[in-house]
Amino acid sequence: MKVTTIISILAAGVIMASCSSDGTSPVNTMPVAANFYGNIKGTRATIDNTWDGTESIGVSGVSASTTYSNIKYTAYDANGDFNYVSGNQIFYQDNASVTFKAYYPYAATLTKSDGTGTDTYICKTISATDEATPSGIDYLYDGTTGTGSQASPRVKFTFAHTMSELT
Repeated sequence: MKVTTIISILAAGVIMASCSSDGTSPVNTMPVAANFYGNIKGTRATIDNTWDGTESIGVSGVSASTTYSNIKYTAYDANGDFNYVSGNQIFYQDNASVTFKAYYPYAATLTKSDGTGTDTYICKTISATDEATPSGIDYLYDGTTGTGSQASPRVKFTFAHTMSELT
């Protein structure tokens, strides 16, 4: 009888220890990598409005106290799915929603229009050589922004044209 009582007390202790009455789910404290994809709205300087699978975009955003500025991602298929290439890979640092901006084509250095210092926009003088490859000077920008979070890390960009043809 004494052994049965001791076993019953131990079993009850194990059961009580395995139960939690707070009812909360564990919080994901590990950073989650952002995943980007995008389509092209309107006409493009190529035959259609798809990616060829080699284009690079620059992505910027802020997650918690981490600022990501001009991080390079490259398309790996015609659907506009992008892979991280260089810089600080973008991770969601917490459960908060993050808003991103993106542009194409990627430029490693963003220069002010007066040629001094760096800024958050691209300034490029187009030459006759550049005109031989129109898709290389077909500037696209996501004016709507893309939003994601740890729970929903896939971010969609809708790129639109930012240049005009002058005749």
